[in-house]
Amino acid sequence: MPVASGPRLLRLHGTMVSVGVTTQPMPLDVFPLLQNGRAYAGSLFDGIAETQEMLDFAAEHGVSADI
Repeated sequence: MPVASGPRLLRLHGTMVSVGVTTQPMPLDVFPLLQNGRAYAGSLFDGIAETQEMLDFAAEHGVSADI
């Protein structure tokens, strides 16, 4: 799914989170984010160790993704 499509798929007050970084521009229309209180959040990552820490935290606290 292209990043540009994501905000339109979010529910009321939903947040789209991007983990990682790309060297290419990411086209993102902000209008769909402004509708219904949607948000976009992002984070860089430090590599395998930090990614594993994040996955362990998610598993321990029941954090999951709906796709």
